[in-house]
Amino acid sequence: MAKERLEAGALVMPFSEVVQNGLGYFLVYPSQRAAQARIRALADVLTRLAQEDPTKPAQ
Repeated sequence: MAKERLEAGALVMPFSEVVQNGLGYFLVYPSQRAAQARIRALADVLTRLAQEDPTKPAQ
């Protein structure tokens, strides 16, 4: 679903970071808000969570 929209230009990848864990995460917001600290902070948290190894217990 998202692949087709990315290819058509209806969605864009705002960050170059790609996490391969078998799951998909998408953070969608207006392009005018890309520089907002709150948006960047949320993206950072989601990236960190996606990179965590689900087989390791939380510390």
